[in-house]
Amino acid sequence: MDILLASAALAAIPVVLWAVPAFRRRRGRWISPAKTVPCGCLAMLLIPALLWRVWMLHFGADREPLNRWMLGLSVAVGIAAGIAVIRLAEGLQRRVAPAAEEKTPGEGSRRREFYFATFILCLMLGFGGCVAGNVVTYARAMRGNYRGEWRYTTVLREGKVRVDFGSQSIHPFLAEYNYGLRFDDGQRRSTHFLHVNCGGRTFFNVRRLPDGRLHLADKDAEYLVDPRSRAVLKLIREGRDLYTVPYPDELVTSWSGLCDLNGKKHCDFNLRRVEATPADGVLDGEVYFGRITRRFQPAAEAPELPLSEWRNVR
Repeated sequence: MDILLASAALAAIPVVLWAVPAFRRRRGRWISPAKTVPCGCLAMLLIPALLWRVWMLHFGADREPLNRWMLGLSVAVGIAAGIAVIRLAEGLQRRVAPAAEEKTPGEGSRRREFYFATFILCLMLGFGGCVAGNVVTYARAMRGNYRGEWRYTTVLREGKVRVDFGSQSIHPFLAEYNYGLRFDDGQRRSTHFLHVNCGGRTFFNVRRLPDGRLHLADKDAEYLVDPRSRAVLKLIREGRDLYTVPYPDELVTSWSGLCDLNGKKHCDFNLRRVEATPADGVLDGEVYFGRITRRFQPAAEAPELPLSEWRNVR
């Protein structure tokens, strides 16, 4: 939405000036840059946005170091294309305007100043369009409609079995997310929701158990994940005791902590009671497998960090 409104703000002035014959045939201190600079700024906005979106859609999930270079390259291509568009618009203007027309006073030595001022004005229009777009997005979010795109990073790939970790923004500017695991064995793909992150982007340590299961832990919750059966258990600690609870294969909107009932432990998920099973020793023999930040980083690439030290990790 913000890109659309910014594009509309930039395109409005040159569209009017080129569409009206009286303005199309004129050249001057302000009208010349007003017909050319916004066109270049529009290219500087749209081309990097398009290149970046295509890159992230097809290649960007697991290529964080390369993503920074691609972002810089997209911006550089957009700037070069914008300058080229301005030059092309100037050439078109010279062909359309009467050949005998003389430059108006103020052109020549001050020409660059007017082009620069127009460029600054275009920046303000583009910024205003982005702000307006975000205001519209926030208004939609207040009605409960906002949901960002799911972004995935591959955590495990063994033969045909693949496990991806996904996050989805659920607030337009606060760090609140849906989390989920996507399982794929080449024949069937399914997604299992995890605990909703209600505040502050979080990161996960991933460990591997001797039986092949994954142990995911962040500041809010811990899980045992079986890549083949697609079973997800939530780990709950009570002092030195450890319990596992089957985590529902649905978006959990209400939950409780560990409770006692008739001598048995249980949790509530979406107002349904789920019995907890003692699991002391279940994590014996686990080894560090990697960590999930913006992407999954294997152990060979990123050393393990205690969750308490993850505040400055990006």
